[in-house]
Amino acid sequence: MKEQTLKITKIVADDLKSKGLDLWDIKFEFGYNNDEVILIDEIASGNMRVYKDGVIVPPTELTKLILGK
Repeated sequence: MKEQTLKITKIVADDLKSKGLDLWDIKFEFGYNNDEVILIDEIASGNMRVYKDGVIVPPTELTKLILGK
């Protein structure tokens, strides 16, 4: 689970960084699929804290920035 968390966090952080955003915190939920541990929750703007130019970005604004709207 730790390895998966680090890998997924890096993917999300790198994507946000390409948009000029800094990931500070993110929440994942894992569960079991038979004997395999898997990510079972969505990766959404409400599950993370992101900053732009040192100011926290509210989840609704973050969604717009991520989707380019």
